[in-house]
Amino acid sequence: NIVNLIDNDSLYAKTDINTATLEELVAIPYIGEYTASNIIEYRKSHGPFITVEQIKSVKGIRDKNYQKFYKHLKISKQK
Repeated sequence: NIVNLIDNDSLYAKTDINTATLEELVAIPYIGEYTASNIIEYRKSHGPFITVEQIKSVKGIRDKNYQKFYKHLKISKQK
């Protein structure tokens, strides 16, 4: 079924939320342009995310949404 296909972890590479462009964020299931823009604005205002869970501080991201897409996110080590 299509929902299981969309939720399949192996279909998507993990996206670094500290370096992702708007287009890369929108490519993540359950993240639209509005949310992607808010993620980028939050990053510009507050600096890089320390943990993936910190993304829940972004305007418009609730725990229910976070549960749908967190497995597609990562944070790479800062150099």
